[in-house]
Amino acid sequence: MNGGADLRGFLALLDQDLEASSLAGFFVKALGLHHVGRYSQSDEIAGDVVGFNLFGRQLIVLNSYEVAKDMLGNNASIYSDRPTMVWAGRLLGVEDSSVVLAPYGMEWRERRAMLHQLMARKSMTQFHGTLWEACLRILADALENPLTFEGRLRLRLGGVILKTTYGINVKGPEDHYLQIIEKFVKALNFNFFGRHLVDFFPILVYVPRSIPFAQFKKEAESLGAIRKELLNRSFEYALSQESLSLVNRLMLAGKNPDSVKLATGTLYTAGVDTTLVGIKAFLTAMMLNPEVQKKAQQELDVVLGTSSKHEVLRFPTFDDQDNLPYLNAVIKEVHRWHPVLPLGVSHAPVEDDIYGGYFIPRDSIIMPNQWAMSRDERHYPEPEEFRPERFLGDSPALDPKEFIFGFGRRQLFSAACTDLP
Repeated sequence: MNGGADLRGFLALLDQDLEASSLAGFFVKALGLHHVGRYSQSDEIAGDVVGFNLFGRQLIVLNSYEVAKDMLGNNASIYSDRPTMVWAGRLLGVEDSSVVLAPYGMEWRERRAMLHQLMARKSMTQFHGTLWEACLRILADALENPLTFEGRLRLRLGGVILKTTYGINVKGPEDHYLQIIEKFVKALNFNFFGRHLVDFFPILVYVPRSIPFAQFKKEAESLGAIRKELLNRSFEYALSQESLSLVNRLMLAGKNPDSVKLATGTLYTAGVDTTLVGIKAFLTAMMLNPEVQKKAQQELDVVLGTSSKHEVLRFPTFDDQDNLPYLNAVIKEVHRWHPVLPLGVSHAPVEDDIYGGYFIPRDSIIMPNQWAMSRDERHYPEPEEFRPERFLGDSPALDPKEFIFGFGRRQLFSAACTDLP
């Protein structure tokens, strides 16, 4: 297979995604491929698909929206699985509790259906008050101490997720539930796919845990205990409350308790980091493009009204969204300009397949390269320029929500409630 947006550029992003702690990141550095930058259409390797062998396992990168949509969407019956992750999946058990990472099958379909029903835009209207309160607190935090804003932002985002999911009211960074889940998320991110040799050589799973080389087993057991405490205590707390949290709504609908516990246990780990990165990307874009910020503010002033002192008369609400076309275009451009998951969430075929003349073995790692898609000049001329106007007019550019939430049956459930205009 030939590569779309440059194999070396892809490896540089792979290094960033897996971090220097991972084994894959180590090999990127060892090969001297991490200084080459990101993507360029004039690179030596060009095409829509990159494929290479990763310790006997095929890693395939899809660099165009059209190919990713065809393979992962039109052929979803084959390409809707997730790649096997030995440490996080088999030893830690994350694939059993995460809708995002769970293998394709009946249990996954049941949990996914639960979350899609709950997180549809209309279903989330009851939480608008909670979201509104969090927005006001975020604004107050930014005004009070900009230097600590990022930490406070993460606290507010985490608090919203815990409140809507379990009815937990987070009072501050010392909150017990928040500390447990943050400890788990940080450890999981650090130990994700590629850090441990067992991910590349699964036979090591049979190494006795008593020898020093099997430290990865002890780490999985320790983190697994935190995971179980997190799932059980949060779920039990939700059941003890009268508030109509997502957990309680599912239980009132007669859903299986174990399925509800595992499905809702996905929401914090899947949502807090991605939302934080998206907001930081927006703030960065506004600082780098003051003319865009000014134009968006002018549109807001018209819709919200201003006083003689040029102060807005009210805050925007969800009902104002349809009256803010330029601000909606800005949000789309933020998602295109800085995708939260540059290499997407990997797919895997449930069986061997032939696609485009290439043999795709079962359990290959297939990465939909959102960064390359967002830089595809066929859809986005001058892709490094921040231009919200590309999404306005009679012929708007490809809406980034077509790829930033994934493809096919594994499209992330957040697409249902985010509903980017």
